[in-house]
Amino acid sequence: MRTIAFAVAILCACVSGDLLDATPVSHLTEKKVEKSAEEVKEEAAEEVQAAADSKATDEKDTADLAEEVKADEKDAAETKALAELEEVAEKLGAKSEELNKEAEKEGASVEAKKAADEAAKEYQAANEKFAAADEKYAEAMEAKDEEGNEAEDNDEETDADEDTDNEEDEEGTSLLEEDNEADEEDEEDEDDEEEADGNEEGNDSLEDLEEGNEDDEEDEEDEEDEDEEE
Repeated sequence: MRTIAFAVAILCACVSGDLLDATPVSHLTEKKVEKSAEEVKEEAAEEVQAAADSKATDEKDTADLAEEVKADEKDAAETKALAELEEVAEKLGAKSEELNKEAEKEGASVEAKKAADEAAKEYQAANEKFAAADEKYAEAMEAKDEEGNEAEDNDEETDADEDTDNEEDEEGTSLLEEDNEADEEDEEDEDDEEEADGNEEGNDSLEDLEEGNEDDEEDEEDEEDEDEEE
């Protein structure tokens, strides 16, 4: 009978230990599933954000390209107009020079001198018009170059800000991973403590059982001694 009681105590201690061991494993498994779902959700959000960023980038690139094409067309038109003004001024200059030579000849008529004067005026007006257009075109090109330099500076600042944001995100991710590792270590420590407590309880039960068996043996010995005395 003592053997049966001893076996039952051992079985109870083993079952108690198995239950203690099984509980944290189930807890960890459930938490791991929740963490995996959270990771999937974060990855999905990142993919959506990446797609939105890509679309925005494509739209911006398309708009920038359209502006560049429009600017190039405007620049080509202004260059063509400037070249036409220059050509007109050159032709009028050549005409004025030729008529001026005729007017300077001995015996030149009044009409020849008058024609030379008119040609000189036309050349002067055309040349002034070309000079004004050329100056305006040069100023526009200078302003365009300044805008391009400012845009490059802004792009560099934006890239620097993005690099800073990426570094901060990486630091935040690293800190989060460290926190998760610390939480896992704490849970493992708790599981070890619970397992140790379960083992101690099992050992206490065994010790109590052994003490009870010893007391039973002593009682039986005392009874046997009493029977012999009788």
